Amino acid sequence: RSIPRTKFVCTIGPSTSGLDELEALAVGGMNVARLNMCHNTREWHKEVIERVRSLNEEKGFAVAVMMDTQGSEIHMGDLDGISSAKAEDGDIWTFTIRSFDAALPDRTL
Repeated sequence: RSIPRTKFVCTIGPSTSGLDELEALAVGGMNVARLNMCHNTREWHKEVIERVRSLNEEKGFAVAVMMDTQGSEIHMGDLDGISSAKAEDGDIWTFTIRSFDAALPDRTL
């Protein structure tokens, strides 16, 4: 028997993120659950990933999770009114989860 070369990638949103809906998609042939990281919350994405993993483990599916980000953009939290940051070739940036009481040091996210 030949190995299928086609994969079914399903974009998961609020109407397809429930356990029953995800299982129906997997039964229908879904190979990859795509999450658009520009929408919904981190907690929502975490819950969907946990549901997919649970279905894989409990029902024997092999559905992968694809996290789709918007190109080379990095989505940031509150930057005190700054709406974007641009990196130039050779720039050195610091990425941190540390909280700052004052303005962020230059090139720190």
